[in-house]
Amino acid sequence: MDQKNNKKLIVITVLLTALITVSIIFAGLKFTGLNLNQGNGTTTEQAVDDDTGSKERKVAYWQAPMNPTELYDAPGKSLMGMDLVPVYEDELAGDSE
Repeated sequence: MDQKNNKKLIVITVLLTALITVSIIFAGLKFTGLNLNQGNGTTTEQAVDDDTGSKERKVAYWQAPMNPTELYDAPGKSLMGMDLVPVYEDELAGDSE
């Protein structure tokens, strides 16, 4: 009976240690500002167009997600520390209609 309890205790200890280790790693990455989902840093994105196959979308400018009047020429961080959001030229043409 003692061996079964010891095995359960060992398994629980290993799982908790793994959970704590993963949490610390992700918290460290978030604290340092590293993003594991970053792309290759290009400012264009592929979009599929039904009529012409595929076309390349061009970024008109970058804006802060919480303040649309905060505009930038290149990707980066807003004054609040959030990632800037691209605004594409084709979206601007759709807004003027």
